[in-house]
Amino acid sequence: MTSTNRVAFFGGSFDPPHRSHAGVIRQLLQKGPIDSLVVVPVFAHAFEKQLTPFVHRLALSDIAFADIPGVSVSALEQTLPVPNYTLHSLRALQEQHPNWQLRLVVGSDVINEKDDWHDFDGVVKLAPLLAVGREGAPADGAPDAEVPAMSSSKIRAVLSESYDTPELGRWLDAGVLDYIRRHGLYR
Repeated sequence: MTSTNRVAFFGGSFDPPHRSHAGVIRQLLQKGPIDSLVVVPVFAHAFEKQLTPFVHRLALSDIAFADIPGVSVSALEQTLPVPNYTLHSLRALQEQHPNWQLRLVVGSDVINEKDDWHDFDGVVKLAPLLAVGREGAPADGAPDAEVPAMSSSKIRAVLSESYDTPELGRWLDAGVLDYIRRHGLYR
């Protein structure tokens, strides 16, 4: 008899991964109908958004989520053709792990933007949504925001000016900030 693992797929740029990402993960693992969660940084953004090199975002994600039991970080997207879409990543994971029952973690803002996705209905069929409330983005079927809002673009803007701004300690794990400093990222 094969056991089924309920696994949440949390994809994104993670540029950089911040404490709100970790908060969402902890919340889902405590409250959600899942056994584990896989973080999947995008290799190349589907809408051609400029990103910090994948190797750094992958390393930052490993650091940011290392202390959360039940979480793994996957480099899957670097093995898939570009442009890649969430549906392709989900299919690849399903092929690698046929005993996984996938759920897709999305912010409530995504529910309102589903027409922008490649085959959103196919995505939801393969991995039903686990919606997370986001401040300023209410949506039917999504809970109210429970995790403090943080903006990766704002964090990048602050990092471009200084690595010593006090807010960075509230936004980023110390190991993440140390890695950013050592590699001169976001300058």
